[in-house]
Amino acid sequence: MDLQSHRRPSLEDWTPRGYDTEDEYTEALFRYLDRAVAEELDEDDPDVEIELWPDTDEGKPDLLIDDRLALELKVNPNKTERDRCIGQCSAYSREWTWIILIDTPSHVVRELEELLAAKNLNYIELVQFL
Repeated sequence: MDLQSHRRPSLEDWTPRGYDTEDEYTEALFRYLDRAVAEELDEDDPDVEIELWPDTDEGKPDLLIDDRLALELKVNPNKTERDRCIGQCSAYSREWTWIILIDTPSHVVRELEELLAAKNLNYIELVQFL
């Protein structure tokens, strides 16, 4: 395989459609990631488990990838939802947590980034989809 011409799928390649609910977006992201990982892995690669709404000791993230990366998806969250999301994400993982924001204005994303930095939660990444 020509590695230079081979491009790995990434979260940024996901194109969310105009779903009605957060759960529909979450299910669509799960299907995208599950398909993308399956297409990428060779037979001898270790399995990568993607779980939808798994029960964990720390709560129930929207997606959990290989017991390492928790994804919490929010669609234009209000202040209360943003505050709750930060609390959830800080509990899920001390290393890798991403908040996926859909249809969220840029100024709200900046406010979240500033709040995460002020609370030393720099390990929580924000990924924005408009």
